[in-house]
Amino acid sequence: GTFYTYFESKEEIFRALVAYMSRRIRDWIGERVATASDRLMAERLGIEAYIEFARQHKGIYRIISEAEFVATDAYREHYEGFARAYRRNLEKAARDGEIRPGDYEAWAWAIMGIAVFLGIPLLLVFYVAWRDRITHGGETSKVVQECSRLEIEFKSSPAP
Repeated sequence: GTFYTYFESKEEIFRALVAYMSRRIRDWIGERVATASDRLMAERLGIEAYIEFARQHKGIYRIISEAEFVATDAYREHYEGFARAYRRNLEKAARDGEIRPGDYEAWAWAIMGIAVFLGIPLLLVFYVAWRDRITHGGETSKVVQECSRLEIEFKSSPAP
């Protein structure tokens, strides 16, 4: 009952939840990458932070994926907000000589996709299938290392 004092519908509550969780994820990652010495280190720390956040907030994948159908505008803003910030960070890294010039918008979406899909199996492995054999963070570190190697090749290779 009291929810409807502040919100007009369940959909409005859900939109507020998506916006809130989106801000929390960005803040969480931002705090953890703030001390990165360069863009590559920020990538590593960011992916680790994202997976750490998802592990601590197990429902985040479900919330965001449900938003695609229940609150399309909130879903779109979640990803577009991430992409805007990512693009700005990549542009700054290029100006600082840390990465080559390129299509920062496409890179932002590609790296975001990698991070999202890396998190899914790690969460499943950690919480369901092999929970007892994986040490906390061990599997995450391996995946982040491999992703970082991919990003090094992706960002340092000559432009076509």
